Amino acid sequence: MNEQLLGKICLVTGANTGIGKATTLGLANMGATVVMLCRNHAKGEAAQAEIIGQSGNQNIDPDVVRPQFTTIHSGLCSRFPVQLRSFTRPD
Repeated sequence: MNEQLLGKICLVTGANTGIGKATTLGLANMGATVVMLCRNHAKGEAAQAEIIGQSGNQNIDPDVVRPQFTTIHSGLCSRFPVQLRSFTRPD
């Protein structure tokens, strides 16, 4: 694992399969903290274990996607208050 994205938090949708999973692994390999937004928590946890095993990065967190962005945003702000408090919309 290199440290290009150390200290950065990345959100990846569809992170337990396909392109989302590959993206999560790539970000994990670059040292990012990755919040995996998945529809199925069990599948997200399985993908998390695989990604941690391949990347060595322990900062991978599966989360169940809620249907509206405002709910996701509120939940993430409560989990990462310092890092996200200034953001009102995704970039």
